[in-house]
Amino acid sequence: MKKKRYFTLSFLVICLLGFGTINVSAEEIKIGAPLALTGMFSSDGVHYLKGIQLAVDDINSSGGVLGKKLKIVKFDTQEFAPERTMLAADQLVGREKVDIILAGWGGWGQDVRAYGKYDVPVFLNDSSILALEVFRENPKKYSNVFQLCPIEKQIAYDCFDNLMRVPYDYPNKKIAFIMADDAFGDAMAAGYKERASENGWQIVMDEKVPYGTTEWGPLLTKIRRAKPSLIMMEIISVPENATFIEQFIRNPTNTLVYQGYALNLIDYQVNLKEKAEGVLGIRVLLPVPQYPNEESKKWADRFRKKFGEEPFGVSLFTYEPLMLWAEAVKAVGNEKDYSKVSDYIRNARYNLFGGGVIYFDKENQVPEFGDSMFTSQIQNGTVTTLVAQSKQYKNNKFQLPPWIKK
Repeated sequence: MKKKRYFTLSFLVICLLGFGTINVSAEEIKIGAPLALTGMFSSDGVHYLKGIQLAVDDINSSGGVLGKKLKIVKFDTQEFAPERTMLAADQLVGREKVDIILAGWGGWGQDVRAYGKYDVPVFLNDSSILALEVFRENPKKYSNVFQLCPIEKQIAYDCFDNLMRVPYDYPNKKIAFIMADDAFGDAMAAGYKERASENGWQIVMDEKVPYGTTEWGPLLTKIRRAKPSLIMMEIISVPENATFIEQFIRNPTNTLVYQGYALNLIDYQVNLKEKAEGVLGIRVLLPVPQYPNEESKKWADRFRKKFGEEPFGVSLFTYEPLMLWAEAVKAVGNEKDYSKVSDYIRNARYNLFGGGVIYFDKENQVPEFGDSMFTSQIQNGTVTTLVAQSKQYKNNKFQLPPWIKK
């Protein structure tokens, strides 16, 4: 009887040490992915998810984190309604017990409140003064929330300054603004207008439009009367941008059209193609088909192999922070020690494989994009980078839009 007990106890000890069927190192670490997988923002959400999936593949193929494999737990946040965002936080952190949240663009501050009541590290891409103001209410409470973008006004400054570097002789200094009637549109407009005034531009139109606007006749009449040299739009939705350019080119003026972040939306690129030829906008991170170094080319090859398409800029906004988090967990030695993991992230200077560095200021925010925001143009149906510090883009030339009369 004693021998039997001894054998049973010994077997359990061996198992617990990892030599039997019970293997602690085989545990999984859950990665929370609350993203807009359906609805008007799903173009970004789906590609945020692909960045997470590729990072998980790369990490798992290298042995995981602390010997544990990563597993993605998804939640469809749809269109970021506050109650939906709160439900995502409670489901993923409260019930699923994920150890990190990668939410991409998750709202305008309600996401900070939702995830800040927990302590797992959270990466967001809100680019919003509203989100920053929530953080400022209680920096200690929200110390686990990290913003991977500067606020809108700083982005607007950078975008306008880069646009002014495009070699084009404007026939006049008249500018028209058409912005979405939301917090992002308001803040971007403030930055654009400030920079325009500083550069001697006359604002001849300053319009806010609701999402769902697809009939542009009245505004186009004003544009044709004022004849501005530049139209700047910032509406993060494809139908509004698509219908505007389609109706504008039926009877165009000698005006450059800049549609901002919309050029990053994959549906814009797929559906418009030649209709948007010559349109200017923003391109975020690693513009394709050119890449700054061999590492980024290999990353793009892996992306194509897995998903059967070209990489999308926002995929890096989830891929890179997941890699940073994995580095932090390995340094701390425990994925559950959230405070120490967040401290590591807060003090890190993480080198991006495509060039540049992620680092956070005292408000847990990336204070500047650096060489990551590019003025680009639709050329032959492809988003082509025009203005950037990186040498690989020096041969890309601005092309006169087909509606401009010389």
